[in-house]
Amino acid sequence: MTLPILLERLVARGHRGMDLGLDRVRAALAALGDPHLAVPSIVVAGTNGKGSTCAMVEAIALAAGLRVGMTTSPHLMRFSERIRTGGQPIADERFASALARVLDDAPDTLTFFETLTCAAFVAFRESALDLAILEVGLGGRLDATNVVPAPLVTAITSIAEGDGRDNHLEHANLLGATVEAIAREKAGIFKRGVPAVIGPLSARARGEVLRVADEVSAGDVWEVVRSGAEPMATGETRPVAVTALRDAVEVVLPSGATLATTLALRGRHQVENAAVAASLAWLAGEA
Repeated sequence: MTLPILLERLVARGHRGMDLGLDRVRAALAALGDPHLAVPSIVVAGTNGKGSTCAMVEAIALAAGLRVGMTTSPHLMRFSERIRTGGQPIADERFASALARVLDDAPDTLTFFETLTCAAFVAFRESALDLAILEVGLGGRLDATNVVPAPLVTAITSIAEGDGRDNHLEHANLLGATVEAIAREKAGIFKRGVPAVIGPLSARARGEVLRVADEVSAGDVWEVVRSGAEPMATGETRPVAVTALRDAVEVVLPSGATLATTLALRGRHQVENAAVAASLAWLAGEA
């Protein structure tokens, strides 16, 4: 079956909208031979910054000589941009093969996003990768990417605060009407014994995220701390110090390693994203 026909079948699932939950995805992956278990993975959630952070981790992994895949959303020009291997969008032939497997062999209950997520897992398994980087689509706890039982490391880049009065919060109808509720949903990607990285968060979001980490007995939590920020409560997290220099960024990891580099992505917020990415890469390398 040609890719255009497969894409028509995929787009037809768009009318199902967003229906958060993991049961459909787990059933589909079981029918496909559990491809999500074939490649070690990193899972990244957050209101903003997760795409940039994933791209930085991908660049680090490629520079280290790893065979790396990444799934992100949305796409700009082609659907295949959502699934990357070797730093490039997947080839149309391989995309068609993976998509056909999901459309033909998995139960016909998946949403648009779930179908693409399962296709990414199939493509990653067939590519015999060393690492898969998974960008969470919405929230975390019930997102289709949250089916990996034991990722190498997880991260939350940011949690938006709305206007400070819980108005205009991110997808409040699906994730919750308060910052704390949304923080819990995003922290749903944390797993027992798995280290986590968090970007700079508000006190309300941070408290809830750390509460979830404690409830699930997550591994060490590394927390990005801006230069000059208030000191954190001792013992709650391990600080990742980040400083923006005139033409570079310096990151000091809890291990004591100091990293300095220039950033190809513009914007001051990319400084914190770079610190999250460096932490993810370091922890994944230690796993």
